Amino acid sequence: MTARRYLTVGDVPALHRMSVEAHGGTPGLRDLRLLESAVMRPQSGYDRDIISEAASLGESIGRNHPFMDGNKRASFAAVDVFLRINGYGLDVTPDAAIEWLLERFETRTFTKRELEDWLRRVVVSAWFILVSGVLHSQGSISSSPTFDRGYACTRRVCCPHTWPRLARRHHRRPLCLLSPSIH
Repeated sequence: MTARRYLTVGDVPALHRMSVEAHGGTPGLRDLRLLESAVMRPQSGYDRDIISEAASLGESIGRNHPFMDGNKRASFAAVDVFLRINGYGLDVTPDAAIEWLLERFETRTFTKRELEDWLRRVVVSAWFILVSGVLHSQGSISSSPTFDRGYACTRRVCCPHTWPRLARRHHRRPLCLLSPSIH
């Protein structure tokens, strides 16, 4: 089993910056200690698996508000990228993900447990998508827009050594960067 990869305190501001550049908002870090706390939380050893760790990361960034603006976008981007660099993907459309996230923040029901439950419904293994792609190419299964998008994205990011090159070229942005409706 390969070691789990975690985002660093430098990674999350980079995701935040990409989001602000793409969709507007006030750039800048409000509180470095809150960001450090959020980034380190998944590494504390209290979470039972990667989905629980992703939920801890997302909740901490979303609730701590370490940035001047765009904390929800940064939260979702961090969860998306954390899962991708560890071999998982989200089987959900960007619109559905954004709708779910905004609803939770608007009703003040955004909790780690709620996020974890949702992630358990939408997270899929990159290997599952890759194997499904092989079966699809052989005509063994049919296609769908979600499947096609997931397979295409996973083929690009499932190999850890390709992630830095892809991130620099912005071939695959996290889902939260695809819509300006999250602020």
